[in-house]
Amino acid sequence: MTPASRERTLKIILVVLGIVQFGTSLWSFVGAWGRLPRSVTTPMLESVMMTLGVFLVLASRNPPAYRSVILYGGWANLAHATVMAAMAIPVATQRAELLIPAALAAIGGALLLAFAPPIVNAAG
Repeated sequence: MTPASRERTLKIILVVLGIVQFGTSLWSFVGAWGRLPRSVTTPMLESVMMTLGVFLVLASRNPPAYRSVILYGGWANLAHATVMAAMAIPVATQRAELLIPAALAAIGGALLLAFAPPIVNAAG
């Protein structure tokens, strides 16, 4: 894969993942209003994930300049997926509800890490 096609692929991943991240978090966040959320922490987490989605889309304009945001997005998605998968173990009634989004978050995180821009050596 050429550097140009790699960057184009990363830009597509950033836009798609950012929009999905923002949209699903907004859906969950707004859905929590008017009904008691499962947890009081859900709206707090969703606000952080919505913000991450916005910054992933912004990073698509110049991925090398946003390398740290891209790496944060990748690791945050992998951490979130790991926690969701671990939570699915004792809760058989919600296992699919937890494992499917966990797998999607893990895929998104892995893609961000795999396509993250390389470190640019300023001296050379």
